[in-house]
Amino acid sequence: MGTKDSISERLKKLHRKMKEKGCDFLLVTSEDCHMSEYVCDRYRTIEHYSGFTGSDGDMLLTSEKDYLWTDGRYFIQAENELRGTGIRLMRMGEPDVPEILDFIKDNIKTGQTLFFDYSTVSLRRGCKLEKIVEDKGASVVDSDIAGDEWEDRPSLPSNKVFVLPDHISGKTAEEKIQEVKNSLSEKECDGILITSLDEICWLLNIRGRDIACNPVAMSSMYISGKKVILFIQKSELDEDAMKFIGASGAEIRPYEEFRNFIEGKTLKGQKTLLDRFNTSFYLYKTISGHSEAVVDRSPVGLMKAVKNETELTNLRRIYIEDSAALTKTLLDLKEELPHDGKTEAQVAGIVDIARSHLKGFIEPSFPTIVAYGANAAMMHYEPDREKSAEILDNGLLLIDSGGQYMGGTTDVTRTVSIGNVSDTIRKLFTRTVAGMLNLADTVFLEGCTGINLDIMARGPLWKMLSDYKCGTGHGVGYMLNVHEGPHSIRWKSNKVVPDEPFKEGMIVSDEPGVYRDGEFGIRIENILELVSAGESADGKFLKFRHLTYVPIDLDVIDIKYMTDEDIRRLNEYHELVLKKLLPYMDGRYAQLLMEATRPVSR
Repeated sequence: MGTKDSISERLKKLHRKMKEKGCDFLLVTSEDCHMSEYVCDRYRTIEHYSGFTGSDGDMLLTSEKDYLWTDGRYFIQAENELRGTGIRLMRMGEPDVPEILDFIKDNIKTGQTLFFDYSTVSLRRGCKLEKIVEDKGASVVDSDIAGDEWEDRPSLPSNKVFVLPDHISGKTAEEKIQEVKNSLSEKECDGILITSLDEICWLLNIRGRDIACNPVAMSSMYISGKKVILFIQKSELDEDAMKFIGASGAEIRPYEEFRNFIEGKTLKGQKTLLDRFNTSFYLYKTISGHSEAVVDRSPVGLMKAVKNETELTNLRRIYIEDSAALTKTLLDLKEELPHDGKTEAQVAGIVDIARSHLKGFIEPSFPTIVAYGANAAMMHYEPDREKSAEILDNGLLLIDSGGQYMGGTTDVTRTVSIGNVSDTIRKLFTRTVAGMLNLADTVFLEGCTGINLDIMARGPLWKMLSDYKCGTGHGVGYMLNVHEGPHSIRWKSNKVVPDEPFKEGMIVSDEPGVYRDGEFGIRIENILELVSAGESADGKFLKFRHLTYVPIDLDVIDIKYMTDEDIRRLNEYHELVLKKLLPYMDGRYAQLLMEATRPVSR
């Protein structure tokens, strides 16, 4: 990341280059050329120039001031990491904080220039930027000044991919590709360009190691009725992988040839489908310059989100085993932590080691979050090995973690008390648990989206005039990215991403919380499977089934803040936890589990 002094020097050098090139505004994004949420080191440009380590942000450099926009998950973290850099934090969604596009519109003047790397900006956003700037009599320039000026910039990663056997994938690559071809016929398109890394890996039943915690490989893909081409670094493929991919009907070409392919003659005059949300502005400008770009949703996103029966069977097993490992760890920590002075980083190591012993474990699904006391108010806090807090006996400990396995991706959060906590914390914790279980117990008509259901989790906290500055739930990949669309649970419509109705076979997180800056943080997260609730004359109904089976810390529950229904849901959930996990517990752990899942009553 660099010291504040080194960051200051990098910014000065970048500003000099901006002036030399006639750049008045420079936009730097947190995406790579595949529009990934989590990126390899080569694309951590914002971190290099600001010190901000969050996964989502935009940096705008001007001749007078530098700015960084990020959302509510990262406000506290960004404030701490930007301190001393001179960069102004723009808290997205807060009153009087303009969106970055509005800021550019209000500040750019006739004759000025906005530089940005077209390949790291989405097509939707790039089109808006272009129109805003040109309407002001200014111009946009495709240039990666920040990347070009980054000394010793990391090279593109290249790691061997691995293939998934049928008992893991549940559907062959040929079958998946044929579904895409069928969709192209329905949309009357000649072909589709796919640059989303998880979509490509899912389609071909391969997984990679190019981005930490995300089993993907740097690649792009073209599919038409007659042709399937995978663009990937040849160094990533051994002989078995070459044969496996070839058997799917895909031709393999070098990753670096992708630009020549889309700029060349092959696609000229064709109708080419581009995903509305995962395609870069560069790709859109190139295709629309010589053929017809059909901007729509990629069919692969929804195909991937609705898990097949093999995937669901594997996920159910993995989640129980993962829950058992985490539960044993939490039971140990509850007994040991008040006395042995461990740090957050040490606890994170313990959690990671516990998972690593499970059969089929590959790596964590994201860097493990262990946050004690006020640190837990930062939603994506990561403990530093050298500076992490010591865990004492008078607060809450939040642990958010997950694993990548041969057969699934897990994600779970539990907040537990270490020693004494206040009545305010008990009240907020109890209402958070009530919200999580309330959503999980909901039956709803097919066609509902996450916006219809968010109130079930957020409602118990809203009644107390409390809220959390993030969504309630996200999809989860299958041996892929821990955050997966197109479905989600949130209270407010997103202007960029449309609301996707829930379908049987999807999985989604359920994670309400409370975050008090400088005091504490609470989050309780389970992963839920969408299943049928039956049909009637009024239609088909869906409901949720728990995939996560980890006890709720009863030491922080206060039943005076619970309704009778809340108590019923908590007891029924703990009955399930005991039933699912007891076969994995013996001796001391069995006794501790029974105590941790004991019924509560008035």
